[in-house]
Order: sequence, then structure tokens, then C-alpha cells
Amino acid sequence: MIFDSVFIEGSMTKIISVDTVIVGGGIAGLSAAVNLYDKGVRDICLLTDAGDGAASLFGKSDRQSYLKLGGVGNDSDSPYRMAKALSVSGNMDGDIALVEANLSPRCFYRLLDYGLPFEQDEYGSFTGSGNYGDKTRRAVSLGPDTTGRIYRALEKQVKDRNITTYENHQVIRLVTDAEGKRVLGLLVMNCPGVRDKYQRFLLINAGNVVLACGGPGGLFYHEGYPPEHFSCLGAALHAGAKGQNLAEFSFALTAVRRSLIMKGAYQLALPRYVSTDERGSDVQEFLLPYFSDTKLLYSLQKAKADQWQFDIKKVRSDGASFIDLLVYHEIVDKGRHVFLDYRLNPKGLPMEECQGGTRPFERLKALNPSAYQILLEQQIDPSEQPIEIHPSMVHHNGGLAVDTYFRTTLDHLYAIGETAGSHGSLMPEGASLNQTLVSALRASEAIASERNQKSAHPVSVDVFMSCAKRELGDCFRLTEHYISQVEDGGKKTSQDTPDVRTTRVIMGKHMDKACAIYLDKDAMNQELQRAAEILWKKEDLLCPASVTDIPRCFRVEDLLITQICVLSALLNELSVCDGSHGAHLITNEKGSIPHEALPEKYRFSVSDREIAGKIQEVSYLEKQGQIRVYWRETKKIPGI
Repeated sequence: MIFDSVFIEGSMTKIISVDTVIVGGGIAGLSAAVNLYDKGVRDICLLTDAGDGAASLFGKSDRQSYLKLGGVGNDSDSPYRMAKALSVSGNMDGDIALVEANLSPRCFYRLLDYGLPFEQDEYGSFTGSGNYGDKTRRAVSLGPDTTGRIYRALEKQVKDRNITTYENHQVIRLVTDAEGKRVLGLLVMNCPGVRDKYQRFLLINAGNVVLACGGPGGLFYHEGYPPEHFSCLGAALHAGAKGQNLAEFSFALTAVRRSLIMKGAYQLALPRYVSTDERGSDVQEFLLPYFSDTKLLYSLQKAKADQWQFDIKKVRSDGASFIDLLVYHEIVDKGRHVFLDYRLNPKGLPMEECQGGTRPFERLKALNPSAYQILLEQQIDPSEQPIEIHPSMVHHNGGLAVDTYFRTTLDHLYAIGETAGSHGSLMPEGASLNQTLVSALRASEAIASERNQKSAHPVSVDVFMSCAKRELGDCFRLTEHYISQVEDGGKKTSQDTPDVRTTRVIMGKHMDKACAIYLDKDAMNQELQRAAEILWKKEDLLCPASVTDIPRCFRVEDLLITQICVLSALLNELSVCDGSHGAHLITNEKGSIPHEALPEKYRFSVSDREIAGKIQEVSYLEKQGQIRVYWRETKKIPGI
């Protein structure tokens, strides 16, 4: 690692030249750093943004799963069978699915070497179980905090190796060569030093850049990410990397403003689903009118324990996702608040369903004490208070287009974990964790194999600066503009212009209404125009309330680019597909309605024949002011 300084816009700015920089401090980034170090690539550094923004550290549920290649007892499994299960959605490349299946044992055994105590029987088998989307015994777990325990184990490995880490450093731009084909490094903002002209920025001249920054936190208001989780997906799209499957998301019922999915024991305990008005009055068990047979309701609630992802194929009145739709209707259409209430039994609940306790909170404690403890740790006592819930985005199944080594369409830029768009519309539970570890291993193998080549090392500082000059000058001037706004007493260009924090909240709430589990074409078009306007007039419409808000202005700019690409992808999908698929309900007047009491907008049909076996790719063409969306055939599983 070589340290230097350069003058930009009259400011002395630090520059680091390093073989590989990894962006992101979650499981993907930590794993990539450890893998690279152990493969002899020691000239590396790790960038992390907000210290409390790692989704893998804060995400919780009653039981988190890690999907690995099966190998329990007399079970029959193979990499091909697992690859077929991973790519069942039809819009995942088979060659990547096969890589994820083949490398899952290596990644799993590496976790054992780090001391993680996955359950093992007396014969040495690591006992697994089936779960939603995959009924083999591939899924293993460490309980409700599986991802957190893996994160902490990897964090220790990084510290033990003394890998250089820059905390609270935010990627602003990716620097590319003159042809826009290779990534040369990064412009990074030192968030704590934003007040100091000479400490504000850091330039990283890198041979390779690995993006492990997760999904687009903040794109929706209700989501399963921690509040301070951000991505730099927009920066990569801005630099010219192609996006893939950007229209595909996973939605689930979560505790409001918490990274807690209400699945498993939280449903098996059979709490009441109740709604209230804005004042918390008029309590109603709103699900009951939709079911003539309460036995069906409680069977669906139990099914929701495993079938926690919203799936359009399970929205009919006898499917578990029907519950999600009714919750959505109650909140969005009726303007009410919805809660899971563990204090009292639902009306009409048969006593034979009350095993483990006469009340839901007692059953929850008996079913899974750890799941109960998670609630207490989040200052929720289910015996005393209900839990407000909302259908939320919990995973982005899209991201950047990658190959089997998780190389993007830009040379020397890798995308791993949720930043990679390798998944399809729906995936088996635990597949994302396996993909995170496999992608980190695979990218590190590619980088290590090329470390003796000249192209794998950073270019000269002069070459880097000649390519970075325009982008860097724009960012420096924009930062000075934001600072002048703050120094002018936070003066806005208009009395109606909100500060940047409020802007982000408004963006998320609008996205919730436009394109969560229900797609509203008119609302999406409005949001697309609004996002483009804010991005075009960002100097006037992104307003920091204080100097510490300036990094947030750049985060929201990144998010606006992502939003524009996602909305363009969704609108394109609407134009080519005649029915609903994956995790989105699309109105179809020729379809059927799940229940006669629901509004006509929920009349739909399930069909994806126009896009079956295809992957959507997106290019952000800033200079032309265009988004290019096109489809290609998925790659088959090799050897078939």
C-alpha cells in the first residue's frame, strides 16, 4: 500500500495505491478480505460505511438458515440437484447456480474452522432441515442470530490478520479509464472528516475493486435492512456496470422499522392479527371476515411460518401469501395499522391448537425461547404489547450483472453478496447466505490467480488522476455547494424543499405505494419522473440541514440512480409481461380476484411466459440521458 497526496480544486487530498479494495463490512466483504489474505493477496484494504449498517449483523428472524449441499444420512443430493433448486425461478443463470452448489461445502467447512458450532450428530453428520423453496435437508442453522454469529466470527478473522480497515468511509464515485471499460479505483468521502477541507476525501487507486455493499437500503421505507444501511449500487451503475434482475425483490411481514422477519415460531404461536385506526382505537381482527372457515385461516397462518416470502402463486384465498395481501390492503387502502398481538388468542381458535400454552406469548416462548428473547432485546415484551408489522422489502434479488467469478461487465470490478444480481425472482431460504460466501471465495480466487499480472496492480498516480479529474472536480464543487448551503443557515431554495433526510423518507414511502407487492403503473411513472428531476436538480433539491448531512446527500444521489434503474426495469417488465409473477401483483382485468371483498385492482392472473427463461439487464447511460433495458436467455446448467 502506497500513500501519496495530490492537489484537486486547490485542496490537498490523500491518495492510496493498493492492489485490491473491498467495499462493505458485512459477511461478504469480511469473507472476501480473509480469503484474499489467505491466498497471499496481502496488499488489500477494507472500506466500511456506517458502523451500524451491516445487514448481516442486524438481520433477525426466529431461525436463520444457511443452505449447503446436502449430505445427511441416506439423503440423495448432488451439485446438479442443488443448482436446479437454486435456479427454479427461471431467471437465474445455471452456470452460476452450479458454482454456488459446488462451492457450498468448501465455504461451510471454512466456517467450522472458524469455530462456529453447527449442530452435528454422533456420527459426524451436520444435521439439516427442509425449508421454504427447498424440502431437502440442506438448510443448517445456528438459531435466530445465524448471520450475526457468522459476521462476528469473520470480523475476528479480519482483526487477527491485521487487515487495514477504513471505517465510516463512503464511496462517492467509481473511477474508470478513458474508454469506460475498466475500473481504476474510487473517490471516497471520510464522513467524520467532512468539516475539514483537507480530510474530507480519500482517493483509492486500486488494481481491483470488490463491491460487497449489500442491497439498496432506503429504496423502500419499509424494509428489512438496518436504518443506516446504504449501498453503492448507484455508483456502479453510474460508472457503466450493467444491472441484472433489478425488478426482482423478496417481500415479507416484518416488525415495523426493525430488521426482524415475522416467520417461523412468530406465526406458529398463532397470535391475533389486529388492526387499529390512526389513534390506536377501533381494534379489529380484520382477517376473520375473509374466511368462512377459521380452520383454514389458522392453517394458512401456520403455513406462513415456512412460506414467509410473498409469492404471487400463493395469493389465492387458500395460499399463505393471501395473508400478506390482506395486511397490505388494510394498511395501504384503508389507512390502518396492523399488529401481531400475542396477549390474547384469536377468535375461534380451537383449543387443540393451543399446545405449549393457553396464550400466544406462552406458546412462542415454548416453541422458541431464542425468538422470544430477540423481542425482549428489541424492547418488545409480547406479553405486554402488540408488534406493529408491515409487508417489507427484505432482499433485493437483483444487482450487478456478473459471471461465474462474480466479475461485473467492467474490468477489475467484482460484485459479491447481495450487490451481485445473480438470483432470480424467488430463491430457497438460506440461498443468499450461501451465495454471499461462495461469491466472496470465487472473486478472491480470480484476483489471486491474476496477482502476478501487471493489470492486477494499480496504475500510476498520474494515469489515475488524468482519468479521475472530471468526476473528482464535479464532486468537490458539489460538496462546496452543500457546505455553502449549511453556512447560509441551512437556507433552502424554496420554503417547500425538504431537507435530505426527509427527502429519503418521502422517496421510500412513495416506493412502498408504487411498487412493493402491488405494482401501480401510474405511480411508478410519477416516481420515475420525480427521481429524474431531483437528480437533475440535486444542487437545489438535496438540502443538508447540517455539515454531517453532506455524506447523506451523496447517498441519496446514489439511491436516486438506483431508483431510476429499478423503476425503468419494473415498467419494462409490465410492458412485456401479461400477468403477475414472482413477488409482484399486477392488475389484469381478465384475471380473477382473491376475494370478492377486495378492490378490483387486485384482480390478477399468474403468467410469466413472455419472460420465462430470460434475464433482464439494464444499462444506465447518463450522457445520453437514457436507461437501456433488454432481455437475454438464461444460461443452462452445464453438463445437461
